Amino acid sequence: MIEYKERDLLGGWSMAVVVNGATLGHIRKDGQDGSFVYYKGPHNQMNWSLYDADLEVLKTKIEASF
Repeated sequence: MIEYKERDLLGGWSMAVVVNGATLGHIRKDGQDGSFVYYKGPHNQMNWSLYDADLEVLKTKIEASF
């Protein structure tokens, strides 16, 4: 089961993507166009995997990738 845990992040907002207690990635908001961007991996902050302007659509894309 995938859980989304919202977190305050210095300089912005983040949402951890957690499966069975392990963080598999996180979602951040793009500062340029306001889209939501998914970064695969617990520490990856440079190379995004998926993005969408709608957070719920992005969550659906993330869930389909598992």
